[in-house]
Amino acid sequence: MNQLLSKLFRRSTGGTAQRVSHYLYFKTQHAAAPVVAALKEQGFDVEDRESADGKNWLVLAHHDIVVTPSTLEAMRIRMTALAAPHGGDYDGWEAAVG
Repeated sequence: MNQLLSKLFRRSTGGTAQRVSHYLYFKTQHAAAPVVAALKEQGFDVEDRESADGKNWLVLAHHDIVVTPSTLEAMRIRMTALAAPHGGDYDGWEAAVG
């Protein structure tokens, strides 16, 4: 495991939640709309906008979770399952490591 992940997991020791952002990409805003709605219903803070490449639509979903290997794997599965039926791709997550 790399040092950044180790540091992130140590920060979650004792159940401390951290802000995590998830990146999902879609071909169009229309394709992303049901996923935006679903994520908001599930309590995520959601931003959606044209992606930096100008060719896709970005859905950026933020939430606070206790970061562990199992929660990250569960979120990967969950986000992939949300995106795939709408032609979207889950491109991973990020969290501040301070």
